[in-house]
Amino acid sequence: MYLNTDRIQAAMLAAIAEEYATPEEKAARARTATRRAVMDRAWSIARMAARVFGGKAQSYIAGALSQAWAEHRGECDGFSADATLLRIQARNRPAPTQRNNGYRGRQYYAAAAGW
Repeated sequence: MYLNTDRIQAAMLAAIAEEYATPEEKAARARTATRRAVMDRAWSIARMAARVFGGKAQSYIAGALSQAWAEHRGECDGFSADATLLRIQARNRPAPTQRNNGYRGRQYYAAAAGW
């Protein structure tokens, strides 16, 4: 196995650049990290909303992005928002039927499998 010196050199250069970075460059990196974290959270909220209400996550990204920024600013709690979506999902889940037609006859399995 060969030692990959390119990765080592890149890591060393990044460490040196971070050490001698100006305050403006450090602030720009922090803003980028914040934006990335907020966008990741927005997509996770959108995916959860798509699971609960149906459709694509892309349809929910606008509202999810505003919710993620509100969580970042501390205006709302992310855990309670997730809990609310999970409660809605549990309330909308159809109850299993009592028919014994095998696994294909069960309503909840048919809904999950997309039949």
